[in-house]
Amino acid sequence: EKGYWDDKYIGEFRWKRKKIKPQSPDINKGYYIRTKLIENLTIKFSQRYNKECQVVSLGAGFDTLYWRLRELNVHPKSFIDIDLPTVIDEKVNIINKSTILNEFIGGLSYSKGGYHSEYYHLIGGDLTNIDQIASLATIDKSLPTIFISECVLIYIDSKSSQRLLEWINNSFTTSMFILYEQIDMNSTFGRMMLKNLSDQGIELDGVSYCDSIATQEQRFLTTGWSICKSMNILDAYRTCFSQNEIQRIERLELLDEREPFE
Repeated sequence: EKGYWDDKYIGEFRWKRKKIKPQSPDINKGYYIRTKLIENLTIKFSQRYNKECQVVSLGAGFDTLYWRLRELNVHPKSFIDIDLPTVIDEKVNIINKSTILNEFIGGLSYSKGGYHSEYYHLIGGDLTNIDQIASLATIDKSLPTIFISECVLIYIDSKSSQRLLEWINNSFTTSMFILYEQIDMNSTFGRMMLKNLSDQGIELDGVSYCDSIATQEQRFLTTGWSICKSMNILDAYRTCFSQNEIQRIERLELLDEREPFE
């Protein structure tokens, strides 16, 4: 609504939040950077392998990346959303009722523990159960595969998340992992956030890897990944977007303070 980016599909899922609470400029800008970075990296990965590749979105929720890619004529051989069965069932229910969402799907059928179309698959699964995830026939380990995780691993106990990363590294000939997750959780702001969540009965079981960029990198390097590159969101904004795009975004809303954005 603010003009950061155009997503004509997200409105189909708005029934999950009947009233959208206005967000501050720093949060809006952060969502934009997060969304476009992941979208652009996925596009580059697909182009590199001439669409003969696979996208696996972990804890996908009601994300619309599949449709946004198809609208740009980017359609990997397989796109797989994985989330808890209740979330997947709700997402499928919305898709089945939506003309615009079905435009790039052509209908879903149920088999092998999930919902499937020619290119798009939705699988209900528990990311802490690596044996279950590893047994999914829908995932083709021979295809170059890009995994996406947005603020998901922080909810998973460290042992399980490490097993997941190790399984991916050992099972796929070619793989890439996009991780968007918190850092500096041991700062004053981070500790306050953890306390507020704890007061609501929410515990972040994977927070131990969120101390810094270095600890996030270590979680990959200690599970066998050969290369790990990371940066905070502000550095990503400054280095991964054109000056024209930055100027366009800066005109949308005034950001009084840099610290929350960083």
